[in-house]
Formats: sequence, structure tokens, C-alpha cells
Amino acid sequence: MATEEEIRLDAELGTGPQAVSAFIQSSCRPKGTRSPHSFRSQRLVAFLLDWFIAGYAIYIGLFVVDALIHALWLPSKIAANPALDMIGYTWRQSEGVTTMGGVTLPKFIFFLLTSLPIPILLQFTNDTLGLRLMGRSRPVAPLEGQPWYRTLWVFTAVVLGIETFMAGWYISEMDPIFIFQRFPRGWRISKQLLTPDWGVFWPSVQLMLESIFLALIATIFSIVLAVPLAFLGARNLMRGSRVRMAIYTIVRGFFNIFRSIQELVFAIIFVTVVGIGPFAGMLALFIHSVASLGKLYSEQIESIDPGPMEAITATGATRLQTVLYAVAPQVMPPFLAFTIYRWDINVRTSIVVGFVGGGGIGLALFQYQQLTQWHRVGTVAFLTIIVVWALDALSARVREKLI
Repeated sequence: MATEEEIRLDAELGTGPQAVSAFIQSSCRPKGTRSPHSFRSQRLVAFLLDWFIAGYAIYIGLFVVDALIHALWLPSKIAANPALDMIGYTWRQSEGVTTMGGVTLPKFIFFLLTSLPIPILLQFTNDTLGLRLMGRSRPVAPLEGQPWYRTLWVFTAVVLGIETFMAGWYISEMDPIFIFQRFPRGWRISKQLLTPDWGVFWPSVQLMLESIFLALIATIFSIVLAVPLAFLGARNLMRGSRVRMAIYTIVRGFFNIFRSIQELVFAIIFVTVVGIGPFAGMLALFIHSVASLGKLYSEQIESIDPGPMEAITATGATRLQTVLYAVAPQVMPPFLAFTIYRWDINVRTSIVVGFVGGGGIGLALFQYQQLTQWHRVGTVAFLTIIVVWALDALSARVREKLI
């Protein structure tokens, strides 16, 4: 029988029978095993993935079949089967499927509901594509010599890939024969592009300088706003309170929303607001650059070495002092490299922004193209290639030295 001193030591050191039993159970548990709640949530996500995949496969499959029938069979059979052609046309033009209750469901939602039994049955196989994606599959031991591609999840992935490719081919209106038919016209335009009109070279140089400085000003102003927002959008600096995490979420949301909108859309908006000219193009590049640079900066801050931060914090330094002396020295070289790279991107994008009235060389390029003055288009294209090539080489060299 254990003495009082032994019982006390067991309680303090955790060496009693219960502690030993818990230790044995934890040691016998497979590595990577998660709690039952985590397992159920992953199974639920896998089920939803399989459900979406089943609905997508049926919907895209019928879309491909309808496209093939309409493109290959119906044109020669329309006189014999006008009713079938009418059914196909009605299906393509309809916005949804009307149910028995009179409710019109979008096509994909309808097929998603009708495909519900498929993922339910697939869950009994324990080796679906959704389970594979979630890392929760428990495949049955394969037969001797059975290849890996004779599995359910591989078959599902192949079918989805083929259906998606065929649907994309049809939606993109791919026509290789038409390309060859238009080859003489393309060759004629190419010969004009390769013989530039040097009479517009110096006016094009002035417009190219306008594009370069337009992009430079947009990049400089974006740095002023992106740097402080980047520190507010870094999780490792903002964790610790609900208020800081709320600010982090808002800033990250701003980055994601405005990065998803292309500069061309911003240019169209600002041309309407401030008029045609380089100012509208600069504002468009500025807004998108703030979000893009802020995202890059914040991710770089999150990947810093936490050792200096912990050492300076241990001395009693404030949060501002920690950022200045522990974070800033680690992120300054990548920040400079990202900024130069962003300027390079803005110079190239300013040409596209000019197509909608954002100033710079893009506006002249658009006018020459509308007037089919391909010799002048070739001059602008030649100058653009030189400038973009030089800036790309410069930014690459600077990033190589700094990072």
C-alpha cells in the first residue's frame, strides 16, 4: 500500500495509475488523430464536396450532350425532328426548372437537389473524391496487382476533367479551322506591324514617359497607404484582443475586395468621375496598388522571425518600439523589392488603362488600332516592348540584390 508521501508525489508529478493510463492511451493513439468533433466536421465538408461534385457532373454532362446534339446532329436532322430541336432550344433559353409547386429553381440548384442520393450512397465507400480532398478517405485494401487508376475517386476526377474541358471548349467557341481560314489576313497585318511608322516615334516616346510617370506616382501614393494597412493586416501583430482581430479582418477584407477588381474597371469609373486623362488612370492604378501591395506587405510581416519580437517585448518595449526595432529591419528589403515590382506592373497596366481614357500611350494605341493604322501600332508596340523589357530587367536585378 502506498504511503502518504508516495501519493503526494504521484499527484504532483502525474505518475499515478490514472496518469499512467492516460499516458498509455495518448501514446497508442495514431499520430495525426483528431477529436471526434473535428472528424465529424471534416466528414460533413467531404459530403458537401461530393454533393457539389455530383451536381456539377450531371449539370455539365447534360450541357455537353446538349451542345454536341445541337452542334453535330440537329443541323442535319432539324427537318425530321423539329420537336427535339424546340426542346433543346427551350432548355438552353430557360432560366430554370419549374417544380410541381410552381417555384422556378435555377438549373444548377435543381440538379444539385436531384443529385443528393449520389453523395449519400458514396459515403459508404469511404473513398470518394471529397474524402480524398479532406484527407479522410479509408480505401479498401486493393486487390493484388490492381492499378491505382481503377479507383472510384480517380474515375470521378477523370470524368469531371473531361466534362469540364468539353464544356469549356464549347463555351469558348473554339474553332481551329477558322484560325487557319483567317491566317492570310493575320499575316497581312503582321507584316504591317513589323514595318513601323517612325514618324510617330517621338510623340509615342512622350506618351510612354507619361505612362511611366503615371505609374510611378500611383505606386508612390499607394506605398503611403499600403504600409500602415499592412501592419494592421498582419495576424501575428494583431492577435491578442477581439478589437485588433476585428481590425485585422476588416483590413484583409479591403485587400481581397479591391484586389479582385481589375484596374480597367477602376479606370472606367474614374474616367466617368474626373474625365479622360492621366489623372483617371493614376487613380485606378493607385486603388488597386494599395490592395495588392498591402497584401504582399502583410504576408511578408507574418513570415518574419518571431525571435527578435519576443526578445524586445521581454525588455518591456511598447508595441510601436517592437515594430520599429524588430519587425521593420526584417521587412524593409522585401518591401523595396515588392514596390519596384509593383511599379513594373503598373507601367504595363497603364497601357491597358489608356484604352478606356486613362491617359498615356494606351490611348494613342487604341486610336491607331481603331483607324487600322497597323504601321503606327507597330511603332507603339516596339516602344512598349523596349520599356517593359528594361523595367523588368531592372526590377529583377533590384529584387535579386535586396531579397
